[in-house]
Amino acid sequence: MSQISFITNLLGEELCSNCENERIKTEDMCGPGKVIGLYFSAHWCPPCRAFTPDLINFYNNFNSSIKKGSFSIVFVSSDEDEEKFEEYFKDMPWHAVPFGEKERKTDLFRLFRVHSIPTLVLLDGASGEVITTHGRDCVSDDPKGDGFPWRPRDPKQVLRELTLLTPEGKTIKFEALSGFVKGLYFSAHWCPPCKAFTPQLAATYQKLHESGKKFEVIFVSSDRSEDSFQQYFSTMPWLAIPYGDEKRRKELAVLYGVGGIPTLVLIDEVNNLISKEGRTEINEDPEGMEFPWRPKPVEELTEKHASCLNEGPCVIMFTEGDESDLEAAYQLMLPTAEEYASNENGARNTGQASSLKFFYGGDADICESLREFAQLGDQVPQLVITNIPEGKKYVLEEDQEITASAIQTFVSQFLDGKLTSSTLRT
Repeated sequence: MSQISFITNLLGEELCSNCENERIKTEDMCGPGKVIGLYFSAHWCPPCRAFTPDLINFYNNFNSSIKKGSFSIVFVSSDEDEEKFEEYFKDMPWHAVPFGEKERKTDLFRLFRVHSIPTLVLLDGASGEVITTHGRDCVSDDPKGDGFPWRPRDPKQVLRELTLLTPEGKTIKFEALSGFVKGLYFSAHWCPPCKAFTPQLAATYQKLHESGKKFEVIFVSSDRSEDSFQQYFSTMPWLAIPYGDEKRRKELAVLYGVGGIPTLVLIDEVNNLISKEGRTEINEDPEGMEFPWRPKPVEELTEKHASCLNEGPCVIMFTEGDESDLEAAYQLMLPTAEEYASNENGARNTGQASSLKFFYGGDADICESLREFAQLGDQVPQLVITNIPEGKKYVLEEDQEITASAIQTFVSQFLDGKLTSSTLRT
């Protein structure tokens, strides 16, 4: 499938315009140097109605410049009432997915993991690849569009630029932490869960230091004033990004996909991501016995992996909750998971790797919830691949024995696009 065909398949071959009965061909928005913005919004949403005039001003100003024609917007409505949709859309100087195409709109919300509105997702008009899912913040922070289309930088580059505060008020360069595992601690003084977690993190931090582990934490503040920042930072034994460096604080939150606080992002000695679930790791392992909490090829599916299920495809073997059954499932999945991890590491720099996660699950609450949500029934053992963002599932046939070889074949067929999917939930 060509890249233009991919985009037209995604949005439909034609879109609504504000001219009566006129349709716009989606392919006309595509091509090198072009950017497509998907604007997820609704008439009934006050923040949407507050942001839409700002977006209209940005769009009109941008398209009156020498870059005219390089930026298109497509309205993806959450309205249930067509009259309200028309009332809202009539003032927008761009296009829209037709109101009646509800299934397409649902698929777009799911594919781009839009959990709240307004959201502005920017796509490369040539490749169809996501440039950023934080277009709303980009428009608000850069109303002149100096950084358009706001392609995200490599997080490592941003980290290398940091100058950090010590508890004593001195400054050091981020490069001084070479060889350390780092925790980027996104937190704020006004946040009760943050204030509850900070002492727990401090206790584990102290234990790791006492045992000689090279671990450092960097406070990335979401405080609303410098006084609050200083007051909160004075209770912490680690480093911080200065409050005045708002640009990099916000940029890191976007680059690491921080959706709420407190969040502890763990990065390794050479600044590769280990996990975004550092808070859960600390809660489950306060003594730091599993430091630095690197992900295993196969994990038991528990509550701490809930976010992984929502991020992409997951291979899951459901079994009974007995220790012997769980261990047997782990051993069956391990060879394929290890082979995949090895191949993924080799492909990571070429952009060919797929973020496939491997789990085995017993009677944990999340296993029951997932099976109910995906309408998988009660059969055990059962081998499935779920892809929640795309609303798909792949299930190994009931009469096929689950062996290490069967798992390897199942995963290979999935990666090669040879498995037939079914709807995750009807």
